[in-house]
Amino acid sequence: QLLADGSVDMVIPSGCRADNFLLGEHVKDIFQAEVDNDHALIFTLESIKANAPWIRRIYILQDPQCEAVWKAKIKRGIVPQPQKTKWIDKCSLFPHPSRANEMKERFRHEKTALQQLDETFPELGIYHQGHPSLVEQTMKPHRSERSKMRRQTVTLSEGPACPSRNVYAVQTVLHHIPGLAPRFLYANPGDLALKSTAIDTFFYGMKPRYPAGRGYDLYQNESIAQRLGQVGAIPRSLGQRDRRVWVPLTKRVAQRIEQRYPIWLSFVRSHRRGKYSSKVNSFGTPESERQNSKEESLQGVWWWYLTSHPHSGIRHHGKLFEERPLSDSDGWEQLLDDPDATVVTMASNGGPLGRTVAERRQLRHKLKGLITLEISSHGVPGESDVQDEEEEAAEEIMNDPEQQDAVTAIGRYLRSES
Repeated sequence: QLLADGSVDMVIPSGCRADNFLLGEHVKDIFQAEVDNDHALIFTLESIKANAPWIRRIYILQDPQCEAVWKAKIKRGIVPQPQKTKWIDKCSLFPHPSRANEMKERFRHEKTALQQLDETFPELGIYHQGHPSLVEQTMKPHRSERSKMRRQTVTLSEGPACPSRNVYAVQTVLHHIPGLAPRFLYANPGDLALKSTAIDTFFYGMKPRYPAGRGYDLYQNESIAQRLGQVGAIPRSLGQRDRRVWVPLTKRVAQRIEQRYPIWLSFVRSHRRGKYSSKVNSFGTPESERQNSKEESLQGVWWWYLTSHPHSGIRHHGKLFEERPLSDSDGWEQLLDDPDATVVTMASNGGPLGRTVAERRQLRHKLKGLITLEISSHGVPGESDVQDEEEEAAEEIMNDPEQQDAVTAIGRYLRSES
């Protein structure tokens, strides 16, 4: 039945400029920005429309405060295929005290795991990350607003790791997306299909393709790994982590990893304010942000699991999973002529294309011509369009009392933690 279905979905976790509201003024210059730079998300969606039309549904995962920004994009008509693109509040995917029996069970296990981890890593305050009642106590709303604030608090802290700036935490809950197809692709904003693709490009029947390689220890700091290993099993990782490629996966593989490494996944989810670095043993701090550690990237864990369980996937010996960045140079035409350059990334040395506004605008026009993308009926957005969209989205957030209260509450909570 699954083979006859043939459905494949796409999952894209994405930041937005509203994420800056989550940060205190004193840390905005330190934390790395996770925003939709240069309309990278729109380019990815357009490449799906042009070169992967067989994808059934596209899920965009964002923090709740990004919803107004997404609605602004829909309103302006710059989101391609809006009928098959669904915005998801990623906080709804994390374990939270819902009335649903399944979610109650997940939250109970998560709470127990966080308590165990908190005893092992008292310096990280892990249990505080996952206890909704502590969030409410931290905010201390005025008595006249207490009932209203309490309702907001339950919404804002639905997941122990949410709202989250850590994309690796989001990777742990992808398979809990309601209605997700048994087979799906994972991609980042700015990762583009440069050539026409088919389901067989990424899957062999129900089996996802994965690169060849061998397993490595997950954490650089052995003492951290030893302490964590006393609480639960730790997976390994395959070679280079966080490659900017489209990653094929199945819900079954993600579910088996969750069953085998539940404590470790809870540990990753608890790192809500940023990526964890075992070298400095912290997350969401200036030191950990400078490290920008990729230790907990689930991409390497997925591939290591498939290598360890070859019956679950098909090893690919080609160059499908080689990272191919679009540089600021004039070598883009060579990528078009390269038969192995299927997926490329707009990220250049960890940053957006171009060093100036004029360069970025020119490169976006060039990219449109190279891969024949048509950014809606408006063409490639100019810098004035970008600024107008940002201002419109920010205005919608500020004019919406619920959005503004939510943003204020989240910011106050994060500042108190910082």
